[in-house]
Amino acid sequence: MKEITELYCHACDGYFKIELDLALSGNHVVTCPKCQHEHCRVIQGGKVTGDRWGQRNGQTYNYAPSMTTYTTTASTDSSSAGSWWLADSWNNSTSTCITYTTT
Repeated sequence: MKEITELYCHACDGYFKIELDLALSGNHVVTCPKCQHEHCRVIQGGKVTGDRWGQRNGQTYNYAPSMTTYTTTASTDSSSAGSWWLADSWNNSTSTCITYTTT
C-alpha cells in the first residue's frame, strides 16, 4: 500500500508531499526538494512510526520528490490524494499536516 504524506521541513520552513511505500518496513530517507535536508522515518507493519534514526546501518529506502510538491504552507484538503494536487494549486492556506492513503 502506498501513502501520500505531507512533511514539514524545519531546515527551510516549508512543506512537501511524498508517496511512501508502506509495504517496505525499515528505514526511509526523504529528501526535501528545496534544501536537500534529509528526513529519516521508520516504517513498521505498514505504518510510519514516531521513531527517527540517524545512522545508515543496513538497507534504506530513498525518496526525492520534485519541487512541484513543495509549498510554504500546509495543505487543507482531506478528501483524497488526487484532490490535494488540485486544491494546492488553488489555495495556500495553513493548517496542520494531513496524511492521505491511496490504494
